[in-house]
Amino acid sequence: MATLIRNTWQISAGILSVQVPTTWQEFQDVSKKLRAAGYAPIGVGLRDVWPATGWFDALDLSINGPAFHLDLLHGKASYLDPRVTKVFEAWRTLIQESAFMNADQASSYTFDSATTLLAQGKVAMELTGSYIYGTYPKSGLSDLGFFAFPKIDPSVPSAVEAPADGWIIPKNSTHQQLAKLFVGVAGDQKAEEVLATRAGLLVPRSDVNMSVYPPYMQDGFKFVQKADYLTQWYNRDTAPLLEQAFPYMVDFMHNPSDIGSIEKKLQALQDRAFPSK
Repeated sequence: MATLIRNTWQISAGILSVQVPTTWQEFQDVSKKLRAAGYAPIGVGLRDVWPATGWFDALDLSINGPAFHLDLLHGKASYLDPRVTKVFEAWRTLIQESAFMNADQASSYTFDSATTLLAQGKVAMELTGSYIYGTYPKSGLSDLGFFAFPKIDPSVPSAVEAPADGWIIPKNSTHQQLAKLFVGVAGDQKAEEVLATRAGLLVPRSDVNMSVYPPYMQDGFKFVQKADYLTQWYNRDTAPLLEQAFPYMVDFMHNPSDIGSIEKKLQALQDRAFPSK
């Protein structure tokens, strides 16, 4: 997962001199210039609720680093920790600076329909992954570019959210040998190249021909290769009960003033999810 931007925005909004933001300050400056030019800098589809958690992940990783982030999601660190407060403070700053599309408007859009806004030029950026390929108009793919979410604390290790799907053979399955044969075929180089081409997904093989990826996905592949850590999406890295945090994150985007309240709600969920910690 990285930040996706339409390359033409860098020209039409007069921010070509900034180019792709590499620091947090540059990211804020780009967002402010887009807003001043009359555009919504960042699109997000809050109707599906889960996209909001991606912003918590990205900010926590860029402020506190992957070790703390995973400790938090594994129940080994507390949501009442001051380091979590820093995450919500940075998120609140973006909201108050109108970096996001209006939250009420965003709540009427699904993830897919928010992606449509990017294609239509109504928003400039979106926090997403290569899976956007399936919903984005093919005619506009050449205008897309990824850039890594900038670190707020430059000292933390780099991390990329890379949710992974895979084939799993149940231990007690009836046709073990056939299943292993299938997985072997599905995971070979040629099959993975077909998957990459038709589904628009980064595949977990380093020997696929890079030409099967469009340019923006080649950028994404480089992010994954260079990252110090790979993490999953919020709910994939934590206990299933924490999916109940999704609406809390959406509520925060509507009302970012009460950080203490959402921290207490998240901690209450964590206490239930990890009772023996």
